[in-house]
Amino acid sequence: MPSKGRKLFPGEVQKKHLGPGHGEVERSKGGMWSSADTPAPAAAPAPKAKPKTKYKATSSFSSLSIGRGAASKKKKPASSPKPAAVPPPSPVPAAKPFDARPPAPPNAPPPAARTCTFYLLRHGETAANAKGIVQGQGLDGPLNPTGFRQAVGVGNSYREGPFGRKPDFIFCSDMLRTRETLAGVLLGYSGVTPSQPPPSRSPPPGSPLLPLVEYRGALRERAKGALEGRRNDLTLEEAEELRLKEGGGEVKLETEEQLCERLRGFVKGVLEGVLEGVKGQDTKVLVVTHGGCLRAFLKGVFKVVPDDTTVRVFNSSTTVVQVEVAEGAGGAGGARGGEGWKATLLGPVGDISFIPAELVTQRSDW
Repeated sequence: MPSKGRKLFPGEVQKKHLGPGHGEVERSKGGMWSSADTPAPAAAPAPKAKPKTKYKATSSFSSLSIGRGAASKKKKPASSPKPAAVPPPSPVPAAKPFDARPPAPPNAPPPAARTCTFYLLRHGETAANAKGIVQGQGLDGPLNPTGFRQAVGVGNSYREGPFGRKPDFIFCSDMLRTRETLAGVLLGYSGVTPSQPPPSRSPPPGSPLLPLVEYRGALRERAKGALEGRRNDLTLEEAEELRLKEGGGEVKLETEEQLCERLRGFVKGVLEGVLEGVKGQDTKVLVVTHGGCLRAFLKGVFKVVPDDTTVRVFNSSTTVVQVEVAEGAGGAGGARGGEGWKATLLGPVGDISFIPAELVTQRSDW
């Protein structure tokens, strides 16, 4: 066999043994190795074909997932946690009215209370009262002799009883029958007795109570329209029918609520004066007024008598109502349990015990 690396001569053939199981190959000058008479070596096994990529369609193009086979699906990204439910906003509390007063310190004691005692005195008897005639505001006659003596006797009792110390305020209706009643009370308070002939029907000039007196139109009797000057057993409708038949002119008629409204204003003013003036004691207030006003005071203003109760207040009788007023309560108006004060009835309605027994006349015009 020619040596390895030597050039072949023309017609010379070179053989090469490929090893056990693979035979030989040969070549000639200028030729290539050939295996025509030698079996070709076994071909290497072909690599396995890779499986085709599978595609999985989803409901939307943006969510297309790619995986290899059924077992290698692409995992969906973990869903974000749902946000916690947001509670609805709390309702905004209503704004409180502005109060310029400084707030009370913590654990402060309740505001101090003072009392104001009203002595509500109905005027003495008149000639119209004795006859059972309604007066209202249209009739403004004087007291009869009995009525004036009644007033003097009440003055004697006040000096010995509730007004052992003089009252703090005296308010009187500006009508004639109430002014004469107050004059008799001041005379009796100064020492004149009902059995003595009065020097006059005017307040005594030297009376220690005279500087306390104020006359108020707010304390006038209720205007009763067609009833004025007629018997007190007629209804308003009957009196109005009579007025029309007689060709009478227009008359003033005041409702119960209108009467109560002007009396509330009076009480509110008195209680405000109590808070600003007299300090640290029970304030005593004498009010000389009329039967209709007394009923309105008891039922509609102080509310110490039920509205459906029949009340009779006789001439020169006294009704006592005590009002508790709390300092810093925000005002002194309203009725029981209202704006800072509470009223209590002391004793009977229309107490006649202040009148000398022989002078008591149980008459009323309502």
